[in-house]
Amino acid sequence: DYEVAVDWRWRRHGDYFWMPAYGPMHVSTLMPRAAPPVPIAVPIAPEVWDLTSALHELNTSPFALFQWPFAQPPTSTILSAPPGEELSADAKLDILGHGDYAVQCRQLLRSSVDAMPEARWMTCTSRFILINGKPLCLIQQLPAPADMLPEPPELDGAPKPIETPVPDETSIGQDELAFRFVRAGDCEVSVGIPTTIAAPPPPTNVVCGLKMLPPHSTLVLCVRFQSKEALGCNSAPREYQVSLQEVGGERRLLPPVRLPLERIPESWQPMRGEKGFLGELDPADRAQFPASKGGGETLEHLQFLEFEHLLSFTELCYGRRYRVSVRWLSPWRVSLWGPTWEGTVLMLAPRAPQLAELNLQPVKPVELASDLAGDEFLPTVLAERLEVSWPPFIAHLRGGGRMEYQLQRRCIVRDYDSGGGVSQDQRGGNDREAFDATPWEVVGMVATQVDDATGQGMDPPGTDRITFIVEDLKLCARYQFRLKARLFFHPNSGHDGEWSDFLYSLWRETPAPLPQPPAPCEAAVPDPPPKPL
Repeated sequence: DYEVAVDWRWRRHGDYFWMPAYGPMHVSTLMPRAAPPVPIAVPIAPEVWDLTSALHELNTSPFALFQWPFAQPPTSTILSAPPGEELSADAKLDILGHGDYAVQCRQLLRSSVDAMPEARWMTCTSRFILINGKPLCLIQQLPAPADMLPEPPELDGAPKPIETPVPDETSIGQDELAFRFVRAGDCEVSVGIPTTIAAPPPPTNVVCGLKMLPPHSTLVLCVRFQSKEALGCNSAPREYQVSLQEVGGERRLLPPVRLPLERIPESWQPMRGEKGFLGELDPADRAQFPASKGGGETLEHLQFLEFEHLLSFTELCYGRRYRVSVRWLSPWRVSLWGPTWEGTVLMLAPRAPQLAELNLQPVKPVELASDLAGDEFLPTVLAERLEVSWPPFIAHLRGGGRMEYQLQRRCIVRDYDSGGGVSQDQRGGNDREAFDATPWEVVGMVATQVDDATGQGMDPPGTDRITFIVEDLKLCARYQFRLKARLFFHPNSGHDGEWSDFLYSLWRETPAPLPQPPAPCEAAVPDPPPKPL
C-alpha cells in the first residue's frame, strides 16, 4: 500500500518552505481479495447419524458442523502480532499460515438488552473430517462462556479481526452460538451467523402397555414417553422416532413421526411468540390432546410434555418379547436414545368367575320320525342331546368386540378298574391310569359380545348364563366337557397364552333309551289249582 502526495516550494526560500499542492492519495499494488464466505451449517439427518460412527461420540456435548469450502484444513490459531510488536520474520515467510482459515464463535445476546456489552469472538479448535466424501469442519471443543466476556480494547497497530454484527434474533436460547470464518493472513472476516450447537435432550419415562381399542377390539402396544425443556428454539424436538427390536432379532427403526403443531413449543415456550410460528398462542386446554382409551378405561389427557405412540400388529407379533426405545429429532440434531423398555407382548386371558361350574342338563333326544317308526312302538332314539351352560367369563383387557368360547368333550372307551370305573367328581388331570378315553375334540364355538362396563362376554347383554346344545351323543356313554375362552381380536395370533384356563364339568352318562324291565319272579300255584291250570 502506498500514499502519494504532491508539494511545492519557492527554491530560493530553501527546503523549509514546502507547501502542500495536492492532498495524499492511497495507492495499492495488492491484488484484491474477497472476504471469506459465510459459514453454512450442516444439518444431520437420522440416516446419516446412524451410519456415521464418527458422529456417535459427539452427541454427549455441544458441537457445530460446517461445510468447508477451502483447500487447506482449518487452523486453530490466527497469526497476529502481539500488542505493540510486529510479526516475526518467520511468520511473514509462512505463506500457508497466512492463507489458512479459522473459525470463531461468540455468544448471542438479545437486541433488547442494550446495557449488556457484546461478547467477544473466540477462536475455536477445529478439525477437518470427511463424511461420505464431503469436506466438513467440526467444532467439537467450544470455548467456555466465561472466556467470551468482553475485554478492554487494545490500542495498537497489530492486525486483528474486526467486530461484525449478529442478526437480530427474538428468541435466542442457550443452544446457539454465532460463528464466522477468519482468514489468518489479513484477518478478513465473514458475516457471523447463529448456529445450533445442542441436540434435544433424550426422552424420559418410557413405558409401554397393551390396550384394546374399540369398536373392533384392535390390540395395540401404547408407548408413552416424556420430553424435557430444550435449551432453545432450534434444539426443541419436532419429530420422534421409535426403535423396535425383537429379543434375539435385528433392530428396526420406524419412520419418524411429526409432532402436532400446537405441541412443538411445549419444550421451548418463547417459540409461540415468533412470527414464523402459526400455531395457537396458548393451547392450555388439555382436552385437545386426549390419550388413547381402551375398553373399561376412563378418558385421560396427555400431560404437559407427555406423548404417546401406538404400535399395531403390523410391527409386532403376539407372544414375543421386544425392546422399545424412542429418540427426538430436531431440524439440526438427533438426540440420544431414551431408556429402553423390554417386555413380552402378551395380554391376560379371560378368566372364569369364582365358583363357576359347567352345568349339564338333558334335553329332548333326537328321535326317528313317526312316519318311519310307526305307531305300534315308542319312538326310536337316535342320539342324545345335552344343554351345557356356564356363567360369562371376564376379560381384563377389552375394547368392545367379541369373546369366543370353545367347548370340548371326551368319552370313556374302556375302564381299567373293574371296581366301577371313574368317579363322578373326577375333573381333568392325568387320569389315563384309571380309564381309556377318546382325545379331546371341539364340539362347538360360541361368540358373544363383550360388555364394555364389566368386561363380561355375554349375548344378549345382561344374561346370567350362556347355553349351548351338544348334539350327537352316543347312548349309554359317559362324557366329560371342558370350556375355554379368549378375546376375539384382530388379527388372531394363534398363541396358546390368549386362551383362558379350562373349566371342567362332571362326568355325565347319557340315559338308556328304555327303562330296564323288572326281573322275573316265581309264582306259587294255589291249592286247589284253578280250572285254567
